[in-house]
Parts: sequence; C-alpha cells; structure tokens
Amino acid sequence: MDKTTDSAHKGKRHKLWFKRDWKKALVIILCLMLIAIHSIWPHLAFDSINIWLGLTAIGLFLLPRLDFLFPYMKRIKKFKAWELELELSGLESNVEKAEVENSEAEIPQNISPEVEEVLREAARDPRAALLLLSSKIETTVRMRLEEAQLDLRSGGLILRFPPTNKAIETGIEKGLFPPTALSAYRDFQGIRNKIAHNYTFQVDNATILSLISLGSELLKLLSAKKPDTTG
Repeated sequence: MDKTTDSAHKGKRHKLWFKRDWKKALVIILCLMLIAIHSIWPHLAFDSINIWLGLTAIGLFLLPRLDFLFPYMKRIKKFKAWELELELSGLESNVEKAEVENSEAEIPQNISPEVEEVLREAARDPRAALLLLSSKIETTVRMRLEEAQLDLRSGGLILRFPPTNKAIETGIEKGLFPPTALSAYRDFQGIRNKIAHNYTFQVDNATILSLISLGSELLKLLSAKKPDTTG
C-alpha cells in the first residue's frame, strides 16, 4: 500500500513538473536535436542571424509575458536621456570655448542662408533638419579649405571629399579654425549619430532642437573668417 501511494505521489509530481515546465523541456529537446543534426551533418552552418533569431524565439517562448521588463526599459530610457543632456552640456561648453578662441574672427551676427534653411526645415521635421545641418557643416569646412587652397592628400592623391575631422584638424593647424572646433565637431557628430541611428530609444524634439541650436553656432564658427591684416 505504501509503495502504491509513493508511486502515485511520484507520478503526480512528474505530471506537475511537466505541466509547469513543458516549455523548457521542449527547448532542451530541440537543442539536443540540433546538436545531433550538426554532429551528423557537420557541413551545415548556422549564421549569426539564425542564432539570434533562435535565441529571440526561445526567449519569447519561455517568457511570453514581458511586462516585468517595462520598468527596466523606462530606467534605461531615463539614463539615455540623462546621458544625452550631459553630452549636450559638453558640446555647449566646447562651442563657447571655441567662440572665445575665435574672438578675432568676424562671426556673422545675422542669420546666414544656410542656418535659415536649417531652421525652416526644423519647423517641419527636426530630425531631417539635423541631418541637413550636419551636411552644411561638412560642406562649409570643405569650402574653407578650398578657399585657403589647402589640399588633403592620401598616398599622394588629393582627397576631393576629405573626412571632416581631418579637414578641421588641418584647418586648425593653418589657423582657419579655433583649436576647440575639432572637439566641438566631434561632440556634435557623436550626438547626431546617436539620434539618427538609435531607433530603440526615441529622442524628443526638444533635445534635437537643442542640438540644432548648438550645431548652428558651430556652423557660424566654422564659417567665420579672420580679418585680412596683410594689407
């Protein structure tokens, strides 16, 4: 009688375990099957995309309710926003420092056609305006080097469209741009890339407009020319 009761209890425990953890058991079986298949046919290859898709499917299968992740995602989003604010503050500091360094240059006080075009676009689509502003900065740097007849070379060949970082660095060496202009541009471009390519955590328009404002000041700095004292 005791043996019969004990067997019945074990059977119930097995049924309860299977009912509760059948998904895990199924995943284990599938993994063992994949191992066996790969052992029999080693030429079969699993690329990274298939692996990640498989892991995602397994995760969703084992954790059908993802509500518990939402608080963590909100915290990450807040951290991302705080990180962007910190980077914007660093960019603002570098722009102000570059303005002080460039005090001798004739920085236009009125709104240039380039900045005006960016501001018009910002009223319609801030993200598109940010990309336009980035393009305007790159074009301005290239034009300043062309006006100064400065060529950037690579392996003896003149670069028609040199990297903007390198172009600004050359401009600083030749006295076209203030020393902090390169740091300011790197800050701007880094934040711009995060906003343009990070689709997981959307950035609000106010942050984008702040970056556009600072980027416009950077564009003015890079456009400013020192007065000609040779005459």
